[in-house]
This record gives sequence, C-alpha cells and structure tokens, in this order.
Amino acid sequence: RSTGVGATGSNTGSTVPVDGSGESPPQDIPVDPDEPTYCLCDQISFGEMILCDNDLCPIEWFHFGCVSLVSKPKGRWFCPMCRGERASVMKPKALFLRELERYNREKEEKA
Repeated sequence: RSTGVGATGSNTGSTVPVDGSGESPPQDIPVDPDEPTYCLCDQISFGEMILCDNDLCPIEWFHFGCVSLVSKPKGRWFCPMCRGERASVMKPKALFLRELERYNREKEEKA
C-alpha cells in the first residue's frame, strides 16, 4: 500500500506529502503514462494525500482536496466509498463487499 513516492501505509489515516505542496498535478511536467493513479479523481499522486484505513479499499490513497480535508484527521479515517455514518466508522462489511464487487465490475467494463 504505497504511492511509490516514499509513502508508508501505517493504516491509521496515514498521509504523505508527495511533491511538497499544491492542490493540483503540475501541468508543465510530463507524466509517465505508466504512472499509477489514485483517488476519486483517478489522477497521479500530488500534494498531500491520505490513506484509507480499510485494508480492502480499492483506491487506497486520496488527495486532501478531493475528500475535503485540510489537515490530517485524528484517529481512523475511511474514504467516502468505505465509510459508514461518519468518516471514522467503516460501513458494514457485507454492504462494503457488495459495493466493492459492483465497483470492480464497472471498472472492468470501462477498461
């Protein structure tokens, strides 16, 4: 569970500053087409990112701006796909697994 840019996933809402600062990917730097993408926006790693605390999260890393964060939350943090009533609570596992199956099916159809 790494962005490949010095990130270490400790599974406690880990964050990693990837390119120092900034809220959008640098437009003047060529991007390797094999560069992995992350987040709800499906973009490369940039700015500050946070790791979802769900080990099964298919996306894993999220840009702060895309999930409306300005600082690292205390305690556990779950992304919009994995959270239940609050960002610190995961949705019921059976519900998550059904949604994960649907997500994976839709992603395969797009490819």
